[in-house]
Amino acid sequence: MNVVDDIQPLEDEPPSSYAERIGIRHTSQVSEMHKRKYGQFFTPLPIARYMASLVQTRRTKLRILDPGCGTAVLSCSLAEALVNSNSQIREIELEAYETDNTLIPLTQRSLNYLKKWLGLRGIAFTFLLHGSDFVLSNASTLENQNQSTAKYDLIISNPPYFKLSKSDDRARAVNDIVYGQPNIIRYFYM
Repeated sequence: MNVVDDIQPLEDEPPSSYAERIGIRHTSQVSEMHKRKYGQFFTPLPIARYMASLVQTRRTKLRILDPGCGTAVLSCSLAEALVNSNSQIREIELEAYETDNTLIPLTQRSLNYLKKWLGLRGIAFTFLLHGSDFVLSNASTLENQNQSTAKYDLIISNPPYFKLSKSDDRARAVNDIVYGQPNIIRYFYM
């Protein structure tokens, strides 16, 4: 049985709680080496909810970026907070990135549940989930920082944590703007 198959949303469960349960299951079934390889330190739900609670907007349509989404706990928490604080919201678009292919079906499940949950509240939700590296996919945009966030209203992120060697593709892709032996997190805060 696939890890995704036996994890169903509970009745009236918030999407963030569902995404967290999926993440907990994932981390219990992968090795420490696997977690280190991807720099996986999933955001605990109370922290995700706190981060999301800091966002204030009156917009009716929002475009959100989550460049290191894991199982989408942060994205789900943000959507829930927006629903609770903004009765005018009618549409949310999410663009998310995840490099761990074992997480893609889990994240897909979280986001599909979020779509259903938002739909029941009259909010259209679309998402684009990239199974690719945010830094490599956006290296040219990262060099011109004015372009990198222009198409998003909000960015929420808990990026991976690990050192990069100078020969890493990500370090080479943006070596004109980051020097030395950086931690991957640096590329998410440029």
